[in-house]
Amino acid sequence: MKNKLVIIFLIILGSIFYILTIRGALGTSKTPNELTKLSSLGQPFESSHERASYALTSSFLLDHSLVLSKAWADFGSPDVGYANGKFYSFFPPGVSFSIIPLYLLGQRFGFIQLGAFFTIALFAIGVLIFLYLICRNIFKLSQMYSILAAIVFGFSTTSWSYAITVYQHLPTTFFLISSFYLVWKYKNSERSGWPWAVLVWFMYGISIFFDYPNALLLLPIMFYFLFSSFDFKKSADKLSIKFRVTILITFIVFIALAALHLYYNQSLYGSWKKIGQSSNFQRYRIGDYEQLIQKRADFQAAPTVTTSDQIFKEDLIINGGFTLLFGPDKGIFLFSPILLLGLFGIFEIRKKLNMEYGVLIAILLVNLLIYASFGDPWGGWAYGPRYLIPSMAVLSILAVIWLAQNSRIIIRRVIFFLLFAYSAAIALLGVITTNVVPPKIEAIPLHLPYYNFLLNYHLLRNGVTSNFIYTTYLSNHFSLLTYFLIIYSLLLLVILFILINLPRREYDN
Repeated sequence: MKNKLVIIFLIILGSIFYILTIRGALGTSKTPNELTKLSSLGQPFESSHERASYALTSSFLLDHSLVLSKAWADFGSPDVGYANGKFYSFFPPGVSFSIIPLYLLGQRFGFIQLGAFFTIALFAIGVLIFLYLICRNIFKLSQMYSILAAIVFGFSTTSWSYAITVYQHLPTTFFLISSFYLVWKYKNSERSGWPWAVLVWFMYGISIFFDYPNALLLLPIMFYFLFSSFDFKKSADKLSIKFRVTILITFIVFIALAALHLYYNQSLYGSWKKIGQSSNFQRYRIGDYEQLIQKRADFQAAPTVTTSDQIFKEDLIINGGFTLLFGPDKGIFLFSPILLLGLFGIFEIRKKLNMEYGVLIAILLVNLLIYASFGDPWGGWAYGPRYLIPSMAVLSILAVIWLAQNSRIIIRRVIFFLLFAYSAAIALLGVITTNVVPPKIEAIPLHLPYYNFLLNYHLLRNGVTSNFIYTTYLSNHFSLLTYFLIIYSLLLLVILFILINLPRREYDN
C-alpha cells in the first residue's frame, strides 16, 4: 500500500514540474506553414529533430502516408532523407507513433502540440516510478532514499530538457530501466515467470522502433535476462543446473516485433534491409531541392556521408568519451555534477557486487562506448550530453547509494544538497530556454560567444522562452527569471524536506 502511495506521489510531482516547464502553445495548428512559425530559437520546434518526428506523425494522420510531402520535408529538414523521388523522416517511427493518442486528444480540446509533447513527459514519469521500484525492491533502500533517486534523475539532470519535447531519449531510458526491473521480477518469480519474460522481450523489441542503437544499448539487460534463466543449485555431492525454457518460448514476442519492423522498412523504403538513417538516403536540405530533382540518379549513386553519419569508429572513442564526460560544451559532470556521486557509489558497492550491480555498471560502459564511437558525440546542437540520458538514470541510483552509507551522514547530505542545487539550476536553465546549444567545435569557427549553458543564462535574462505556462498566463506579470526562481525554489524545498526526513540507517524495511 505504501508503494502505491509513493507511486501516486511521483506521478503528481512529475506532472506538476513537467506541466510547469512544458514547451508549446494552445491551438490546433496542423499545416507546415503554421508550425514553421514555432521553429525559431527557444520555440517548441526549434530543432529539426523535433520537427522531423512531428512531421511523420502529421503526415500519417493528415495525409495518411508515411512518405512526407515536400511541405513536411521542408518543415523537418535537414533530418529528412531523400531517395527514389520520396522524402522520409530520418528517425525510426516509435516516437512519431507514440505521440498520436495525445495528439488526437489535444485535437479535440485545442492543444494538439502540447498533447503530443506531453507524451514524452509520461515516459519520463514512468522512469521515475521504475527508479523508485528498483531502489526500493532490488537494492532495499528506504522509501525516502528511493524517492530521492527518482527526483535526482528527473530534475537535476539534463534529461529534464528532453522530457518536455519530442526526443527519443526518455522512451529509451524507460524501456531500459523498466526492462531491468522486469528481469529481476522474472529472476525471482517462483514459477516459470512467463508474464515477466513476455514483457522483457516486448520492451526490447519495441525499443528498437524508437532508436536503432537501442538494440545494443539494452544488451546488458538481455544478458542479465539470459543468465537469470539458469538456476544453479549446489548440494553436498553435485551441482545441478536448470534452465527455464520460458525465455525461448516467449522469444516469439521479439520475433513478431522484429518482423513488424522489417515489414515497415519493406513497405516504406522498398527493402527490409534499409533503415531511415542508412547511407541509402541523401540528407535533404531545403536549398538542395532543385539539385535533387535534376540529378537524382547521381545523388542516389553517391549519397553524402558527413562526419556526423560516422558510427562505431574505435579511433573516435577516446575523444568522444572525453567530450561526453568532461567536455566544456557537453560533459555530463559539468552539466550534472551530482552524478559524480554515482562514481563514488560504485566505489561503495565494490565489496558487495552482485549481478544487479554488475548490470548497472555494464549499462554505463555500453552507453558511453556506443556514443563515444560516433562521429558526432555532441548530439548536434543539444543541451548537455543527450546520448547519456540512460546513464543519468543509472548514476542517479548509484549517487543515492553513496548518500545512504552510514558514515559521515551530515557531510554527505550537505555535499549532496549543494551538488543537487547546482545541477538542478543548470537543468532548469535548459528547460526554460532552449535545447539548441552549439558544440564548441562549431561555435568557435562561427564566432558564436557561447557553447554551453552560458547561452541559456543569456536567453533567460533576455526572456527568450516557449514555456507554455509562462508565455500564456504569466509573461505580463513578472519576468522569466522570476518564473525560473519560483520553480527552482519549489524544487529545492522538496529536496530539503526529503533530506531532513531521511532515515539515519541505509535500510528501512
